[in-house]
Amino acid sequence: MKDRKLLYIILLAHLLLFIAFRFLPFFWYTLPISLFVLSYISINIERMHFEGSWIRSLIIGCFSGVALYLIFVVGKVVIIILQLPFINQIQALYETVNPTLWWHYIVLFCVIIPGEELFWRGLIQQRLSYLIKPEQAIFAGAILYASAHIYAGNIVLVLAALIGGIIWGSLYVWKRNMVLLISSHIIFDLFLVILFPLS
Repeated sequence: MKDRKLLYIILLAHLLLFIAFRFLPFFWYTLPISLFVLSYISINIERMHFEGSWIRSLIIGCFSGVALYLIFVVGKVVIIILQLPFINQIQALYETVNPTLWWHYIVLFCVIIPGEELFWRGLIQQRLSYLIKPEQAIFAGAILYASAHIYAGNIVLVLAALIGGIIWGSLYVWKRNMVLLISSHIIFDLFLVILFPLS
């Protein structure tokens, strides 16, 4: 890889997420700390983009977050109709990493979600776009984002990260506004985790 620093940062992200997912009793401590560290690295070595109107970005973010959630609803319906062996994994995922305490929700929406967007789209995808075409960087970034979730041992989470990575990566290339991505991700998780869980 031409950008050696990028390689080291990706390896660090894998190490941190390995620790978070493999030591589940400490998940709600290790994951926020990991994303805080990764977001700190991101904003110190890469310029985050906030182009255009923040209000418009928030609106697009809200609509795209709902749209992504609906895509996952359709996906669950397809899984049920085709009787694919993923329903148990969806349930297991909710039981394993779903927030249960009040402060879990705070770190989810204030640290984990913003941290993921700052790191995976703001840093990783942006750095990749210096090496390959932006459209290729979207898919490469999404694959790297998904690969860092393999340590959960849940194929549904990996697929969800891949789809989310492609959508949020595309939005970043389209509008170049981190506010849009973070708001989209927050709305998506709000529906998925609190309002209408798919478990």
